[in-house]
Amino acid sequence: MIPDPTLLIAAILQWACSCYREGVHRTYLAIRLLRKWNHLGADVYDGILSYLRDLHWVGTGDPSIIFRIVAELVRSKTFAAGRYLQWLIATGSLQSNADLVSVSTVT
Repeated sequence: MIPDPTLLIAAILQWACSCYREGVHRTYLAIRLLRKWNHLGADVYDGILSYLRDLHWVGTGDPSIIFRIVAELVRSKTFAAGRYLQWLIATGSLQSNADLVSVSTVT
């Protein structure tokens, strides 16, 4: 239904971290789907980073859920932790007073 993997990853992440839904099952389902799509050849890393770059989800989503999903994908070696840390440093997200809403985008 959605031929672009980046849009599909964004849709599952938006669903998983929406504040309008409850339950930890969303996190587990999103993780399973992302692992499966990664196994099938989708670029999960770029899909997640483009979702994080967008930042439209911050107002309606729970950031702790998306970070929990990323942490679990790192633990299962589905997501590159080193590249993710480089992205965090490059965008200035690791500053001591940095707020998630004020993250600058890198082009």
